Amino acid sequence: AADPNDDVALHNLAALYFGSGRVNEAVRLFRRRAAANADTSSAHYHLALAYQKAGQLPQAVQSFRQAFQIDPTATDAGLRLGLIAARQGRLPQALQEWRAY
Repeated sequence: AADPNDDVALHNLAALYFGSGRVNEAVRLFRRRAAANADTSSAHYHLALAYQKAGQLPQAVQSFRQAFQIDPTATDAGLRLGLIAARQGRLPQALQEWRAY
């Protein structure tokens, strides 16, 4: 039997849920993975993607910021922060996000 705490298995299952449209399950598993890997940028980044797909934008923004804070080279997180702001019609905020990253 697979170890339910195996990071790779957890990520792969969450990604499978994400890709198949089972976003709530993906969020739940990516959240669990981010909690277990609090110092891993990619764990927060993937959680942010799931939050964004689920329409939970405040949580997505928070997780993208965590990903970037852990790894300042994770510029895709900054790009996505700007995209969220732009889609919300907050163009000055979008430009500020893009310039910061």
